[in-house]
Amino acid sequence: MMLQYEIWLHELKGISNRDKRALLEQFGSASQVYAAHRLDLPEHIARKWPVTTTEKERGLADAMTLVLENEKLGIKTIPFHDPRYRNVAKQFPATPTMLHFMGTLP
Repeated sequence: MMLQYEIWLHELKGISNRDKRALLEQFGSASQVYAAHRLDLPEHIARKWPVTTTEKERGLADAMTLVLENEKLGIKTIPFHDPRYRNVAKQFPATPTMLHFMGTLP
């Protein structure tokens, strides 16, 4: 499930939304960001990156738990690259890498 990688990236602590979006642009997807080596990251991001594989795996497991909990509660997610994520919202530097909502979209 790719959504867990999107949530993993969204939930990373210490990295700004702007930097998360730059990583998505650099690597093409959240799963590729997850697979990236620290040496492939900009230095200011690499300093805040999970140090061990265990930390990354724990973060991914937490993301999967969140996916399952959201499904039970009827919470839906729109990742940044989803066509339903409006372009007007993407123009702001602090725009998050995903949006959560309940109900239906028009």
